Amino acid sequence: MPKIQLLLLTVVLSASSALASPITTLFDTGLASPTSADPNWTINGSTAFVTNNAGFPFGPWQADSTTSRWISPQASYVGGQTDTPGTYTYATTFNLAGYVASTASISFSWAVDNSISDVLVNGVSIGHTFPVPTSFTFQPSVTIPNTFLAGVNTLQFVTINAAGASGNPAGLR
Repeated sequence: MPKIQLLLLTVVLSASSALASPITTLFDTGLASPTSADPNWTINGSTAFVTNNAGFPFGPWQADSTTSRWISPQASYVGGQTDTPGTYTYATTFNLAGYVASTASISFSWAVDNSISDVLVNGVSIGHTFPVPTSFTFQPSVTIPNTFLAGVNTLQFVTINAAGASGNPAGLR
């Protein structure tokens, strides 16, 4: 599994062990070709697309890397497309079967257009206040303490796309 920029993962295998093992079922955003559906993420329960990086909104948005790409409700914004202002919930699932869930934690760095209002694990807020970024670049890392189930878990990023002029995309990385 590549080192991810949205989610930097660490799972401690037992309370007495100092060793850590990555969660192999939790994936970065944008692990597909630009304009394709992201196989691991959804937005508001529908397809999340790996955003076309051939033009707008790149420039304001931080460039893609080999380990993660931006995802958004539309595959491309190059022609000035826009997303409706409002709430967008980006979600993924991961399975902790074979791990000691009570010792798991997730640390992640994030970039968003426009802001994150909450992060939920299995429908429960992690209780972190996210600052509104002044640019579309990675923000300081956040760690989710143990709130995980022994099996399948759901991770959700609740974001706000602020009102803006034409060419107002929503995005998460």
